[in-house]
Amino acid sequence: MNNTFIQHWMMAAAWLLCAHLLPAQCLQLVWADEFDGNSLDLTKWEPMIGDGCDYGICGWGNNELQYYKAENATVANGLLTITAKEERVRNKKYTSARLRTLNMGDWTYGRFEGRIRLPYGQGIWPAFWMLPTDEVYGGWPQSGEIDIMELVGHQPATVHGTIHYGDPYPGNQSQGGSYTLHSGIFNDDFHEFAIEWEPGVIRWYVDDYLYLTKTASDVSPYNWPFDQNFHFLLNVAVGGNWPGSPDNTTVFPQKMEVDYVRVYAGTAPYISGKRIVAHQATGEAYTVGNAVSGTTFNWSVPAGATIASGQGTSSITVNWGTTGGEVTVDISSSCGSEQLKVNVVVEPPYIKDDYFINFDDPDKVTLVTATGTYSPDVSNPDASGINPSALSAQYVRNGAEQYDAHVQRKHHC
Repeated sequence: MNNTFIQHWMMAAAWLLCAHLLPAQCLQLVWADEFDGNSLDLTKWEPMIGDGCDYGICGWGNNELQYYKAENATVANGLLTITAKEERVRNKKYTSARLRTLNMGDWTYGRFEGRIRLPYGQGIWPAFWMLPTDEVYGGWPQSGEIDIMELVGHQPATVHGTIHYGDPYPGNQSQGGSYTLHSGIFNDDFHEFAIEWEPGVIRWYVDDYLYLTKTASDVSPYNWPFDQNFHFLLNVAVGGNWPGSPDNTTVFPQKMEVDYVRVYAGTAPYISGKRIVAHQATGEAYTVGNAVSGTTFNWSVPAGATIASGQGTSSITVNWGTTGGEVTVDISSSCGSEQLKVNVVVEPPYIKDDYFINFDDPDKVTLVTATGTYSPDVSNPDASGINPSALSAQYVRNGAEQYDAHVQRKHHC
């Protein structure tokens, strides 16, 4: 190991160690692969080969169906491409690639991001994730796993972020969340998937929108193992416990294209707020987090919506109309300028269909089910009261039931 590399490594470690002790600051690039060459950089990535048995986890621990080959990971035109193919190798029907940075790129804390276009289809399982470099707290999942992004191919518009921890199987634990596109799928375009990892907290982002946060208190009474070095993994699995097997709808080959993978010290500005709001909702808050001191903010909202308060600050409230669109904010600081945005959908109005039942006339509703006894036409016990009808409905509850359920169907003219 040469002295220059040692100096760079020590500087990177210092940035990562100190980032969480300081107020929000400009990002400092620690490590990156922009995939600008013509072959995989083997000083950064190790191709993992086979069906997992050589690593002591046949089927890669998930009953996966692929055989990993180095040849299925290629670099050209500024992209890393991992290709899943329907081809037989040994006793496997499919091939793909799995890469890791173990002992070449290992970090504790920072911002970890990749810009990726994802494959799709039944049984296809792309992932951008992290594992512990040294299993200080024991084997999986005691030393942790951080899934920056996973997608199961039969749900091509949804990605998942997850942490794994706890006791050895079957006592393993996991927590996470998901992010779903309002339109289209993750194969349509590139998206940036990121986590920001600080002592006791991990935050997940899609295109700089914060959608999930997990803290050490969330895993109590289990140990929070995310205080050691972790390394990257990129792969496309075929089949497995979660996505299921490919079927006759699955199209091969499937490709995961990676524009870049980067590691930063510090945190980046992000936007948060509801992505789905009620019809004509008022006072919905949208906020920029992790902005450095002195940042300026210029917000805009789509036609039909208004900024009720906060323009020029890091947080606004919005009154929505009948249609949605993008909430955007242009921010400028000593770190530079950028635009953050979140696409918001306004739900359709809730239409209450009022109707009047006059039990003296033919019924306008029909009983579907009831836990008690329903009688639609009985003598009104108080016809001189508010309801002068001669007839009324009667419901007698069943004392053996904990709750009452009474469902009727309206007759439409």
